[in-house]
Amino acid sequence: MSGDGVLPEGYDITPLAERPEFVDTCAAWSFGEWGSQYGPSFEETRAIVRQAADPKCLPLGWVAHRAGVPGGMAGLVDCDLESHAHLHPWLAVVFVHPSHRRQGLARCLVRRVEAEARALGFVHLHLFTYSSVPLYASLGWRILEAIDDAEGRKTIMVQEL
Repeated sequence: MSGDGVLPEGYDITPLAERPEFVDTCAAWSFGEWGSQYGPSFEETRAIVRQAADPKCLPLGWVAHRAGVPGGMAGLVDCDLESHAHLHPWLAVVFVHPSHRRQGLARCLVRRVEAEARALGFVHLHLFTYSSVPLYASLGWRILEAIDDAEGRKTIMVQEL
């Protein structure tokens, strides 16, 4: 298991803007994990991921990869929860493919987005999660509130940068 933010051997985390060949894979992961049940269509998801590959504005995306194979992704978005649009920016779409899990990639991706948000001048970063509170808490995130909606119980968390 990798430590707090130490990439496993052979992996790199790169802005999606530098690896456009991974856009479709990231869109498929995002749609499969979240969009197919509650979110936009696959084509809308792909369009959002393409936006994250434009380094000029939010959303921004990063992909963890090894030997030309993507293993995970994470993003920085202006707003990830309409009911909490007053909070921004947000860590979003943290996903590690099952064959790349248990190596610390999620932690590395989270730390990378935190660093990038800090470099952009943000002082707080927000997220919501259904089930990963222990992961984020272990990285210093704190709970702001929990809400129940049609999708289930969401925990909203914040990280001071």
